[in-house]
Amino acid sequence: MSTYISDIFDNPYSNHTVALVSTGRKIRAGVIDLDGKWLLEPRYRMITRWGGRYLEVEKENRKRDFWDSKTGRFISDSLGLNVNNLLVTSSGKTFFVFYNRGNIGLAAEDGTIVFPARYWSILPFGEDFVVRSREGCELIDIEGNFIVPNGYDDIVYGFRSECLWGGDYPAYNVSKIPVRKGEEWFYIDRNTGARISNRTYHGLGPFTETGYALFSDKRDRKGIIDCKENVQLTANKYDMLHWEGTDLLEGYGTMRGKRIHRLINPLGKSLIPKYWADIRDYQDSKAISVKGGKNAVFTRMQSGAFSKSFCTPNEYVPFICKDYIVIHHYFRKRTRLSGLYTLCNAAGESIFSRDYDRISISAHPDRFFVCEGKKWFLINGKEEVLCEILPPSID
Repeated sequence: MSTYISDIFDNPYSNHTVALVSTGRKIRAGVIDLDGKWLLEPRYRMITRWGGRYLEVEKENRKRDFWDSKTGRFISDSLGLNVNNLLVTSSGKTFFVFYNRGNIGLAAEDGTIVFPARYWSILPFGEDFVVRSREGCELIDIEGNFIVPNGYDDIVYGFRSECLWGGDYPAYNVSKIPVRKGEEWFYIDRNTGARISNRTYHGLGPFTETGYALFSDKRDRKGIIDCKENVQLTANKYDMLHWEGTDLLEGYGTMRGKRIHRLINPLGKSLIPKYWADIRDYQDSKAISVKGGKNAVFTRMQSGAFSKSFCTPNEYVPFICKDYIVIHHYFRKRTRLSGLYTLCNAAGESIFSRDYDRISISAHPDRFFVCEGKKWFLINGKEEVLCEILPPSID
């Protein structure tokens, strides 16, 4: 059976990317650098979280580990810990969650034990940590000092973990801490532990530094309050809201029986022109909307609103990838639906003179992976072939 590269993923954030190699039905993942060299040969069932220094790897025994692209070593080997998660605080510090005898603890990047393995869960909140154990739910600092001791049933409503750090979210005001007692959520003061107001919620996130927070009603619909707890967006439209920066939220809901996907500001105002208000995708200050057989690409302006950059007909489907728009042209070849890829800038101007079977974006502005048939090549912006990416055997 022939061995070939079945996919190379977009990775516009690191000097490497993940590739899948196939032999028959067997597929394994590895890591390639931007010179086309294999940093980690394709021997692994799955590789995820490849946007930064550490990549999460699932090995043949289905055990998870983290591979350090800087040192070229697995964390289990370099630190001697059974790591099962990675956490990032609001300042960008990385910590490893490790497992030992049924509990988890926290270690710094150099392997120093921050918290011994005595907790059931650990999640970051600012530079502190929400921890759960048999003692209950607590908020502690990195020294293990109590900020919010046991006594509340929950701390910081997650909104699908979006209010807890580890992603591209806004800076939060950690002086007002959301807590739950029974069925009620409310704020307490970080310094005194006193309750801030008599208002209660069915779910409550922290305030952003610009003074807005998400809350839930009893049907788990989401709304927005300001720093005085005045409702700016009632919880009757969106089933899910999540921050995409300090002044932008992505919202999913239902209106008149139809699903909606909107970009709004903290006052609930749509930032996409009314005709195109529902979007298909949002990334890196760009959005895509589909209406009337056309795809429109929007770019966010300094005013905060979005302006239409260009449109494509329905058979030319655009996808956002950081500074670029990759357009997938669908067409019918005999009885099969086929497609070719075109690379454009945010204004819709073609970067390459021709189409390819696949195009994958890297973090380098002059390095692109392209596929022709079952062959992958590394090319520059002038479409000069720098090398062919050859797959090693995975037998």
